[in-house]
Amino acid sequence: MSLTRKILLVVMFLSMPFRFAYGQDWTTQMEGIENKVPRIRMMKAEATSPGTCSGVFINATTGYVLTAAHCVDGTPPPHLTVAGREAQIVRVNRILDLAVLRVDPKGTDTTVLLAERTPPPGTPVAVAGYGFGSEVLFPQFGHIALPLKDKERSYINVDLLVGDSGGAVIDRNGNLVGITSAVLHMGPMHIGISVPIEVIRDYVKQYLP
Repeated sequence: MSLTRKILLVVMFLSMPFRFAYGQDWTTQMEGIENKVPRIRMMKAEATSPGTCSGVFINATTGYVLTAAHCVDGTPPPHLTVAGREAQIVRVNRILDLAVLRVDPKGTDTTVLLAERTPPPGTPVAVAGYGFGSEVLFPQFGHIALPLKDKERSYINVDLLVGDSGGAVIDRNGNLVGITSAVLHMGPMHIGISVPIEVIRDYVKQYLP
């Protein structure tokens, strides 16, 4: 198959409505998702080029953004931008792998709604992030595999990508159920790991609207 045809097939796949992912039509949930999940760029002291992660607006009115701690942690702290705006680190917890940032609010920013609890195993979910440092957000789809095994992590059957870290795991109602954190490898097999909503709620309660 020629390279041009391969590219065409990829474009055709990405341009399709978000249907048939685990029997769920995700079109509505993906509308305006880029306003809830901003792209984070960080320049760490030892790096020669910027890195990319993702985040979620937990309070768009005041500019609070939640992301993964490993994206922003460092000595000295990295230079950060969120959706192209200068960002400040408010709080970091390395154990939970969560961090709160703050940026100047913008009218298009949208607060993500938090789910009440982690869905049961088998529940369809979508992961929204900037995989491979993409300039454009694109989602992936999977399901909850093993929630709350150690009370600080949920396992999701989604192929997470570099750059997805700190991005949103959302349910069929478009509510946040987790923050992408890591990938567990066992030989050629791997599974995504996220911070569950129960831990997130407790961590960010003072920053919520």
